[in-house]
Amino acid sequence: MRSFHFSVLLAFLGFTLTSCLFMGPSVKGDGNVKEETRVVGDFHGIRVTSGMTVHLVQGDEPGVKVIADKNLHKLIETRVENDILEIRALANIWKASEKKVIVTVSDLSEITGTAGSNIRSDNQLVTDHLEVRGSAGSNIRIDIEGEKMEVSASSGANIFLEGLVREMNVKTSSGANVKAGDIHALRCDARASSGGNIWISVQNDLTADASSGGNIFYSGSPDTLNVNSSSGGNIIKK
Repeated sequence: MRSFHFSVLLAFLGFTLTSCLFMGPSVKGDGNVKEETRVVGDFHGIRVTSGMTVHLVQGDEPGVKVIADKNLHKLIETRVENDILEIRALANIWKASEKKVIVTVSDLSEITGTAGSNIRSDNQLVTDHLEVRGSAGSNIRIDIEGEKMEVSASSGANIFLEGLVREMNVKTSSGANVKAGDIHALRCDARASSGGNIWISVQNDLTADASSGGNIFYSGSPDTLNVNSSSGGNIIKK
């Protein structure tokens, strides 16, 4: 019970942090939804913040399309810096008929969501190596087929995963959740602490460490199982 209360407290703190990040002038959409195709340079990673919603589609050529109320287009920034496509709102958009960005990717290696952002893949992403990071109340939903995946979630973030990967490393903390029960991994290294929670399905090898109120729930019958729990952490087979 203490672990549950601690998780709730940490998730609340993550939500509070997200709310603080949105302090400042507020803008309301005019209800006149328009589409705009933007020209950006090549990128292999994406970072989303400021409560923006992004849909990922894998295709032959990278591209960016903004769908939002007309008066909000100038407040939605999309730029490429150091091979990363950054998407953010330049003001607090408190009400809009629409405010999403559709991003077409050809080869993606990094996804980062923070400050209440929402990211989801509309089709399965096929990639050799993908890093997914969520923090500050962000929500990420990804369908993937790949060789290796590295996932980290903190401060009340939620990451939902499905698909198939050979090797997976997962870390959660501060009331964050990684729900990967619908992803089939051959090998997984899972570490949960400070009220973080992980759900995972593993076939061959699982190394799991849960501490400080962290919880790891796993399914499957891995051939090799190395588990360690301490300080109120739990590792549970479903």
